[in-house]
Amino acid sequence: MNNMINRLVTLSARPDQNAGSHSQLSPDSFKIIERPVPELGPGEVLLANMYLSLDPYMAAYSFSVQALQDAVEARVVARVVASDNADLAVGDVVWGFFGWELYTVLPAKP
Repeated sequence: MNNMINRLVTLSARPDQNAGSHSQLSPDSFKIIERPVPELGPGEVLLANMYLSLDPYMAAYSFSVQALQDAVEARVVARVVASDNADLAVGDVVWGFFGWELYTVLPAKP
């Protein structure tokens, strides 16, 4: 998996919190970056994200607390493409709060 490239959407700047519920977002508020998809560790799962949400509340809440270098988080539906976890098999479909990215690595459960 070392040769796989992940593309993720990050915030390049925070929305104007003084604008209240009318926070100003534009294409310049985001940037697309590439990172290698890491090798899976014990118990980890690699997801290929299929669908993600973009909801109005995100401008007022999520974007205000989101780390600028991390993929924007939202509800995502994804398919398991590699697994080192007995609970999730390749081909399984899952959903959760993941990133706006092509691939997500789920950590092992503690």
